[in-house]
Amino acid sequence: MFKMKTIQIILLIALACIPFQPLAAGTSIKQMNTTIIADLNQTIDKDIRGLVDTDRLEIELGPYYNVIWSPDEKNALVYVFLNVCPKGKGDTQSGYISALYITDAGFSNISRVAWTEFTTTDYGKLINAPSWSQSGDHFAYMELTQGKMYSITSARLLVLSTDLQQVQEIEMDKHMDQNPEDPFIYKWSPNEEKLAVPTPGKLIIYDPVKNNNLTFYIDTTVSFITELEWSPDGNKLTFLESPKGIVNIDVDKKEQHQIYPFETTGLYNTEWSPDSKKLVFYDLNGTDKNDEGFFDIYIMDENTNTTERINLKKSSYWAINWYPDSERLLVVDYSNGSSKLCSISTTGDVKVLFDGAEMIEGHFGPDDYTSVLDLYTSKLVVFNESYEQDFSNVTRSSWFNNDLMFTTDSKTSILNTSTNTMWEIPISSTTPDLISISPQEHFIAIDNMVLAMNYGNSPGTIARDQKNDSASQVTVLNSSNNQEQKINTTTASQAPGFSALLGLIGFVVAMAFVHIKKR
Repeated sequence: MFKMKTIQIILLIALACIPFQPLAAGTSIKQMNTTIIADLNQTIDKDIRGLVDTDRLEIELGPYYNVIWSPDEKNALVYVFLNVCPKGKGDTQSGYISALYITDAGFSNISRVAWTEFTTTDYGKLINAPSWSQSGDHFAYMELTQGKMYSITSARLLVLSTDLQQVQEIEMDKHMDQNPEDPFIYKWSPNEEKLAVPTPGKLIIYDPVKNNNLTFYIDTTVSFITELEWSPDGNKLTFLESPKGIVNIDVDKKEQHQIYPFETTGLYNTEWSPDSKKLVFYDLNGTDKNDEGFFDIYIMDENTNTTERINLKKSSYWAINWYPDSERLLVVDYSNGSSKLCSISTTGDVKVLFDGAEMIEGHFGPDDYTSVLDLYTSKLVVFNESYEQDFSNVTRSSWFNNDLMFTTDSKTSILNTSTNTMWEIPISSTTPDLISISPQEHFIAIDNMVLAMNYGNSPGTIARDQKNDSASQVTVLNSSNNQEQKINTTTASQAPGFSALLGLIGFVVAMAFVHIKKR
């Protein structure tokens, strides 16, 4: 049920491409000072197109770029996807080239780390879920071998240092079930250089620095691991061992125990409270006349050593996130064919925050601010107890640190709720779900453009014609002979249009192309 809602959400966001309407009174609007530091169509585009075997394949859509900065912003990964198909068979067959690149902060030294090809006729491999360690000294990505109907026949995880030395190559459990909301079945610790990975028959916590591992055994002949998540303090790991139930691991004590032993249970995208003392999960409790599931919310509280259901009435609650006080949850109630955004306390008290929409996407921001995007009307509402403001024709919204970023077809806007100031970047995006902002908000990537941002007081302009001539090459690392090959990339390709966006949406739904962490 929830995966179907996810598909509806993605499609509705894509179709909400209509002009932006005026702001509510009282907001200070400023144009962001920005500088183009890279045009990926001038660099990576030619390299990934050169990987296509034009004797067999033809390019349909793309490339699409997902820029992922390291926590210290010294480096960035660029995950790239290109739709292809066997020649003359675009109506019946499909495929893609996926590639991963690493670059310095200035995008002047770009290296291709790996690439793969898949077609529905010959099958092949997919690169997926690249991510950084918390220090930014290491990164990891998955390489999935796929067969008929995109089934996973083998999987491995590669861990590398920023100087591209391979630290670990790990065989993963090929029976893993990837969640379209979160394809990262492996997880870095939030505060240490440790990596939890499900492997055949085991869950292993790797330490690429100290090179010592911690192993927990799982009977994968009858179950597999999904929804793996660390607690914020890094002391606990929780996962769903399907179909057995929820398992918790105390990393310090090296102990594991089952929390809730029922196959109807599941974990939300948010699990542990900010204080790492409470775990939220759900249990399916029947369906309504429309075959929509009723979800009971449970909280395991380490403070009281209890596990209790907190919802007082039968409903289809879906938890989005914990409030900072670790005493309340932001939830969506999907009951009765509509969507209500609510806060629910750990004692079961419910407060309706937003009502009257058929399908919504909610996020929690700083200072008890909440944002709600109505996916049918494309109206974004931002509010807390003393403030409310709305924006029309919004295609995507997400909180970054203390700022709310949202997009329309004509611009990208960043709203600071503490100062009621909105910074505008007059660049639209054909793939708003792939817009990314660096951890310290110094950079933003919009489609093929990477911009440096300056929150100065004086309005600025976009240097639209600026070219980064220092990044006119992509270094290809050939691990077989340790030689480097530089490919000149001076011809820009045409930016993808709306049809390309729809092609990407299909891949997001089927293969979990981009990781979107809800806040």
